[in-house]
Amino acid sequence: MIGLATGSAIGWTLSDFSRRRLGEKLPAVPAVIFIMLTQTLLCLPFGGFTALANQNSKWLIFALGGITANTVANVFFVMATQRAAFTLVVPLLSLTPAFAAAIGWIVFDETLLLRQICAIFVVVVAALWLGWHGEGRKATANERAALTMMTCTSLLWAIAPFFDRACTQDQSLSLTVYVAVQCFGVALSLIGLSLFQRNFLARFSGVRTILRDEWPWVLAAATAASIGLYFQIEGINGSHVGLFEAVKRSLTLLISLLLGRFILKEKLTQPKIIAALIMTAGIFLLA
Repeated sequence: MIGLATGSAIGWTLSDFSRRRLGEKLPAVPAVIFIMLTQTLLCLPFGGFTALANQNSKWLIFALGGITANTVANVFFVMATQRAAFTLVVPLLSLTPAFAAAIGWIVFDETLLLRQICAIFVVVVAALWLGWHGEGRKATANERAALTMMTCTSLLWAIAPFFDRACTQDQSLSLTVYVAVQCFGVALSLIGLSLFQRNFLARFSGVRTILRDEWPWVLAAATAASIGLYFQIEGINGSHVGLFEAVKRSLTLLISLLLGRFILKEKLTQPKIIAALIMTAGIFLLA
């Protein structure tokens, strides 16, 4: 499990970083749409799409649930990283394992050892510490909004793996086909919602010019997210969802802090260092 969680953490962290850089130039919705369409195109060469015709209505309901959760979560994520420092908001994704563990216990009767419960609690404490004290000063209104959005993202990304597992554990569909379905579904959902907004044309004006310069970040985000999701689905199909999410998110936090410090040149405050150390302790408890 540790190996799959590590692969997923690296993929998602690089995707988060790329989406954040793309979000500096593009509004949230267009950015997510183009990333998702690119992910879909990356999956097409692997084939196996005829298996979609054999899926039943129950599978369709679960797939739509995953698409809905991922649609809202992706938009919230980009909006949050546009409003606050990457190293402040991204660690709140570490709340995901606590949400996932609660959902697994209530809905799927999944249980955890006391040591694992303590480890998840450690992860949550570190995430909340970072959200409250990460910048070493009182949070601005924009930062508070960003923290709320990222908390909602954590909840939605805790729900999504259960839909993923329900759609893929019988192995009647390849992972690349399922990823393509999810990504194309998210893109279509956002395009459909955008059509009903008055400022639709204004939102997408100038996008073509921006993409001409920023397409490497779109490709990087799509590729990294595909890798992260592939390892994630492999991991949750063979282990406890809450436990897998705790390991993955702990590793994601540590990598995110390093990227924020050395690539984005964001200040590594004492609370961020403390949170990183607490997360490291959590990883050892979970391993």
